[in-house]
Amino acid sequence: MDTWRAEFYRERGEETMEEIRMNCLLKQIKAALEQYERSNPQEMDMTIGQCIMLNYLLNQDSRDLYATDIHVIFGISKATVSTILKSLKKKGYLLMEEDMQDDRRKRLVLTEKAYEMQQNVEEALRKRGEDMCRGISRQELEMTEQVLCRMLLNLRNKNSENKEEPI
Repeated sequence: MDTWRAEFYRERGEETMEEIRMNCLLKQIKAALEQYERSNPQEMDMTIGQCIMLNYLLNQDSRDLYATDIHVIFGISKATVSTILKSLKKKGYLLMEEDMQDDRRKRLVLTEKAYEMQQNVEEALRKRGEDMCRGISRQELEMTEQVLCRMLLNLRNKNSENKEEPI
């Protein structure tokens, strides 16, 4: 669409066809990922979200980590982090130890079971990445990541603007 036409629609508060198609594609990708998870069960009894978080923790080289760190690093809600960590704890992959300086904080400690699963977790994530990105060049993936990061930043900025507005 011509730049002037897209600007015209934005000034009137209307979405352009490109924005509508982008929203639809993002929703379709989310649905396809959920379907992929259901149709490709892992032998590990873990969701991909749990695999991603466990993989991150496994690659931290004994650095002390806390739930708040995960919240900031992943950019997901504290509630989501809490849910994933509790499920990993329940499945025996990690322990939560009290911080001696701050009772409210829990240090995340991986169990032997987590280290035993490291290769399986990495393989599951590698396979998912291959399945999702088959036929896409490195350059296309880099460009896609840049665009998605920009969209995320735009939405976060807009959300923080809306929080500051009085009701």
